[in-house]
Amino acid sequence: MHELSLVVAIADKAQEVLATQRATRVVSVRLLLGVLSCARRESLELCFPLVTRDTPLDGARLDIVDDPLRLDCRGCGAQTERAEALLVCAGCGGMDVEVVGGRDLVISTMEVC
Repeated sequence: MHELSLVVAIADKAQEVLATQRATRVVSVRLLLGVLSCARRESLELCFPLVTRDTPLDGARLDIVDDPLRLDCRGCGAQTERAEALLVCAGCGGMDVEVVGGRDLVISTMEVC
């Protein structure tokens, strides 16, 4: 379960932000979860309270937002989005596509106090 190490990295980054913002507690963390990120939502949600217990993130809300797969088709020029990991142009059905989004796991926002 590599999600555990991902959540540890998220918690570490959140604590860095706390130090730079002179805040004491994280209220919420919002993640963009890319379709191709290879991270499972359920595992992230399971690990988050375990990793953050007895830290400034204890009790923080974890909001996970799906980040769709975004493709540019070299064949027809279409720019399409997909909710599933299917590397096929939704416009023409071609497979000569470039992935331009939806492969990362990103902290989009954090609320601190």
